[in-house]
Amino acid sequence: MRVARWSPFAVVCAMALVRAITSKAPPAPKRANEEMRKLAFTESVGKEVGDRNAAAKKFPTDPWSQDDYFHAAEAQEARAFAKLNAIPVTDALDALDEGLRAQRARGDRSSASTVPPCHPRAIY
Repeated sequence: MRVARWSPFAVVCAMALVRAITSKAPPAPKRANEEMRKLAFTESVGKEVGDRNAAAKKFPTDPWSQDDYFHAAEAQEARAFAKLNAIPVTDALDALDEGLRAQRARGDRSSASTVPPCHPRAIY
C-alpha cells in the first residue's frame, strides 16, 4: 500500500533525473567584439543628454530621482541594444563602463559621474 502511494513520485523523479542527465547545455552566447562594444558605448552616450532632460522634466526638484530615472532608461537601452545585436546584456553594460572609464582617464568629464544625495522627495 505504501509503495503504491509513492510510486508516482518515484517515477516522476526518475524521469527528471534521466532528463537532467541527457540534456545538453545551451550554446554559449555570441560575445561582443571590439567594434560592437564601441558601438554600444557611442549609442548609449549619444542618448545621455536626451535621457537626462527627460529625467529632469519628470523630477524637476529631485536630483537623486533624476539620476535614478536616467540610469533605468540607460539599462533599458542597453538591454534593447543587446537583444537587437544578439549579445549578452553584460557585454553592452561592460562596454559602457569601460568607455566611461577611458573617457575619465583622458580627462573628459562630459558624462556625469557623481551621485547626488538622496533627500526626501518633494510633493508633486
